[in-house]
Amino acid sequence: MGKKEKNKIVRFQRVPDISIGLVVVVFISIYVAFHIFSYITARNVSITEVKQGSIVSNDHLTALALRKEVLIETEESGFLYYYARNGSRVGVRTLIYSLDQSGGIARKLSKKDGAVTDLSEEEKKTLVSEISSFAGSYDSQEFGHVYSFKANLSETIQQVYSREAAAKLSEDIQEASEAGTFKDVYASEPGLLVLSTDGLEGTDLSNYKADSFDSKKLTYKNLRTTEEVKAGSPAYKLITSDDWNLVAPLEDDMVKRLRKVQTIQIRFTEDGAKTWATCELKKKAGKTYLELSLDDSMERYANSRYIGIDLILEENNGLKVPNTSIVSRPFYKISKDYLTEGNGNTRGVIVSGEKGDVFCSVSIYRENESFVWIQGNGLSDSSVIKKQDSSGELMLAGTKDKIPGVYNVNKGYAQFKAVDILFQNEEYSIITPLRTTDLKLYDHIVLKAEEVEEDDIL
Repeated sequence: MGKKEKNKIVRFQRVPDISIGLVVVVFISIYVAFHIFSYITARNVSITEVKQGSIVSNDHLTALALRKEVLIETEESGFLYYYARNGSRVGVRTLIYSLDQSGGIARKLSKKDGAVTDLSEEEKKTLVSEISSFAGSYDSQEFGHVYSFKANLSETIQQVYSREAAAKLSEDIQEASEAGTFKDVYASEPGLLVLSTDGLEGTDLSNYKADSFDSKKLTYKNLRTTEEVKAGSPAYKLITSDDWNLVAPLEDDMVKRLRKVQTIQIRFTEDGAKTWATCELKKKAGKTYLELSLDDSMERYANSRYIGIDLILEENNGLKVPNTSIVSRPFYKISKDYLTEGNGNTRGVIVSGEKGDVFCSVSIYRENESFVWIQGNGLSDSSVIKKQDSSGELMLAGTKDKIPGVYNVNKGYAQFKAVDILFQNEEYSIITPLRTTDLKLYDHIVLKAEEVEEDDIL
């Protein structure tokens, strides 16, 4: 008996060894895999920021520039060599050009041998002023400024070359002058010098017509040429007044908008400069034209007959958001008479049903003196609500009305915030929230509102 008891051995199941390190590695791997899977399968919702900005309501026009222009003709045939700078202001007895009957001296003067060696104080100031002005107003988005700067600098340097070349050939010039074959020509009156013509110099507010706006019919000619000119040919043009006009044809919708406007701000598309002008609508041959009168800015655009402008009709400032961030959602628009209060001052409506009247709390997204726009979990199109005094009932099916808004995501999920759209163009809107606490500057909103729904976690 005792021997049998000694041989009775009970075998226990061996518990396998568990490595804590292995458990941690497996847990981390599952965690990382889950997040990788969530990232790959999740919707990529873009977020943007509410910014302070402005939208300018403007209309672009190409306007015909009309100035008080005088064409000065040559009295004799010959070759012209200019000293005065194109676009510069000249006074009486300012040397404009020399006329060389043979052309020999004019050709020598036109050769630019060597570098400029002697700048006058006035020329130095002009160059420094042009360079500083360009550097101070440089904008990489406005490349037209570079062309204007290059043209102005070239004209200034050309003027310096002309003076130095004349000094080097002073003996030849004196000999030709004494022989009567080389003559200096001076300005007969003050004005702004333009060394080009286009065939519309005689056009003014009294005689422009539809053809005047056809740039293909413009006969542009650069007067700074090395070819011989005949007597009576245009030598240069003087603009004798800073008062000038811009004229542009209008469509019917623009005519209605400008009918009562007397002064208007415009922006020149070439360089973005702004100015004010008085305006008048004039009808000719069944077409309505906008006539703008200006007393500044003429000098900058003296070489252009057609000038691009934007009419700044209205500038709107406020919270600026992309149009894609705005979505319109339907709500139930009901009279305020149907609102009542529940426990804890909760606002809601009384819903009539088979089992009796039930109070349903609602969220109010918009309200005015007479109506509220609501939404509630217990409401549907088939719901019938009643006034607290039972004086009337209303089925919600016919009360839907859309409200524009954005999805605020500051809390990590989409919250619809109703807004008023103050102004809108093709890309952006200026908005104001219906409640000041709903949306503020620098709040984060969904960029493409159509991609999400209310309460989506982002």
